Amino acid sequence: MSNLLKNMIFVLIVLFASITPSISIGKMPTVNSNLLKNPSFENDTNNDNIPDHWTAAPLLPKVNYSWDSLIYHTGAHSICIESKTAGIAMWKQVVDVVGNKMYTFAGYCKLKNVSSPNGCRLQIVWRDNANNIISIFELPGHSNTIDWIYDNPHEVFIKSPPNAIKAEIGCCLEGKGKAWFDDIYFGLTPTGTISGTVTCNGKPVRGVRVYVYGSQYEAITDKNGQYTIYDVPVASPRYILCTSKIGYRDAQKGDVRVIERKNTVVNFEIEKGKNFPHRELTVKFIQFGKEEVSPIINISPNAVIDVGLYPEGVKLYLESSPYIESDNESIIEIANQILSSIWVKNRTNLSQVVYAVYLWIIKNMEYDVIYEYDITSGAWQTISGRGWAWGYNFTDWLYTAAEMLREKRGICIEFSRLPCAILRALNIPARPVIGYGTQYWVQLPNGDGYWAYMSAVAGRVAYRSKGDIWAGFKATPIGSHKIWAVNKHAIVHSDWYTKNKCAWRETHPYGNRYENTSDGYAQALADFEYFEKYGELPRRAKPPYGSCYTLDYFDGTINLTNIGDQKTLRFKFPIIIDTKYTEHIKHTYWTNHPECVTKSWIEEITDALDILRWFNIEFNITNLTRDNLEIIKIKKGYVYLFGREILPTISNNAISIIFTKANAKASKIEFYINNNKTYRLWDT
Repeated sequence: MSNLLKNMIFVLIVLFASITPSISIGKMPTVNSNLLKNPSFENDTNNDNIPDHWTAAPLLPKVNYSWDSLIYHTGAHSICIESKTAGIAMWKQVVDVVGNKMYTFAGYCKLKNVSSPNGCRLQIVWRDNANNIISIFELPGHSNTIDWIYDNPHEVFIKSPPNAIKAEIGCCLEGKGKAWFDDIYFGLTPTGTISGTVTCNGKPVRGVRVYVYGSQYEAITDKNGQYTIYDVPVASPRYILCTSKIGYRDAQKGDVRVIERKNTVVNFEIEKGKNFPHRELTVKFIQFGKEEVSPIINISPNAVIDVGLYPEGVKLYLESSPYIESDNESIIEIANQILSSIWVKNRTNLSQVVYAVYLWIIKNMEYDVIYEYDITSGAWQTISGRGWAWGYNFTDWLYTAAEMLREKRGICIEFSRLPCAILRALNIPARPVIGYGTQYWVQLPNGDGYWAYMSAVAGRVAYRSKGDIWAGFKATPIGSHKIWAVNKHAIVHSDWYTKNKCAWRETHPYGNRYENTSDGYAQALADFEYFEKYGELPRRAKPPYGSCYTLDYFDGTINLTNIGDQKTLRFKFPIIIDTKYTEHIKHTYWTNHPECVTKSWIEEITDALDILRWFNIEFNITNLTRDNLEIIKIKKGYVYLFGREILPTISNNAISIIFTKANAKASKIEFYINNNKTYRLWDT
């Protein structure tokens, strides 16, 4: 049989698998709380083929509105729009709302040949008492052809404007195509309360502001030190609670879960004193590498699932681990459900099973991007620059595979771990890759084998936006994967450990590619040296795929408010794994506190299938958390930085400090930050 014919048969089999009944764990909010009337479009009391309480508008030529009894998600009807023009058409319903309240918005849609990007979407038009439009909120839209999809597996909630009294709920189609809508939900977001007591040395403290970070939810403690924060939306268990009062140090507590109609108790014991003057420690890491053109890895349609054929070194990727819990009951249950959706004779065919796992994840898990007012969103907390995450380290904050299954959403790293857990539960070796995706072992019947790759997060984004069920499953060059887990455990691109849980954030990892020429090398080296000096990597346009030089950037920032009495802190970053197609040339780091660095070194993980090296940086953070510390002190005409006398001019990477003397006094200090001068005056 020719390779072409084999590939055609494989594609046909996989396409059949893709249309088998999907397994969904989505759950609609409680129907009784829905403000919409006839949300599933089942009723038409006037027998005019227009569902009760819904209006079609505008009535445009070449646009057909219908009440469909042949295609529906639940019940026996849905609403449909078919358009052959470029305008916006919608079914809508207006409901009463209250300003400054949180509302949940969700629903199902199905589309066919929708041409406009984001053409099929759900939207809210907020209106005031004069019926004027205040603002419009739109869920990210869809295009192309997609079967019934839930917007979203993790329901969106949004806050109504203060002066809103009406909400116009719209099921919209923009441009040519056909779209169906069913089971639309709009209602007040379930809420709970947070309460507790704030004390100092065991005694209640009055007048402390207690607030949910990133929100307007707050309260002030009474004479008994007690507070209650009302109407906090039920979201992921990632709220961070903070305190603030002059004369007392700020305090933080994270991992706060709010339960519907229940009270969550969070007590604080705070200390008198000033806040640490430098609360944030930032560490940035960059590595210079080279990539060669590498083969495109395709999945053999003949690959099998057979533990007896796996090499011994590969079998460790079948084991469960704390963050990839392939032995968890919920993971095993989903794995078995996915397997049962495949023809019995194909359940030992690797390509069939892996693709079924990929397809289930992209249809049921949501990429945890930033939606308005959801301060528990993973992307908002970690990479927005406005939020903070909470944990002993990055790994502690991340959802485990089982937790992501429960929450129905995750960021890139979490999307790389869930497939690993499900595949391992199905006896397929799998490991997470920084990038972020998942490698799985392709075992051939003759005993040979190799690693292949998929990206469920890229697949989810492409599926949700345009119905693409292949985007994250396409063959990729093997050399594009430069760092992976070398044992059964999960991997992250930056790591540290604090004895107390602390707030932290990062910049989304990014990198540059440079042409494999002398000019490309020179530019990469110049950017590397610029980073060493200023801590920033200039963004460059990437050349077409081919052999190239690379610069890869990772970072992390820790808020030290909750650090406690910890004296040292270690950051570490994984180094590119040298292969036939990838080469690590050199690396460097930048920090906003170089004076606290005590040492740096490289450690190797050698008790594994491959060797993974980690670059470590150790900090003595005593001076960053000392009581009443001033970063600069002036004494008898001399300037001291962290207790060390400095010369009249000192350059500290991106920060320069220059002082001048007048009458034996240091009367003026000039700060230069990235060559921008800021004056600070001190009384001496």
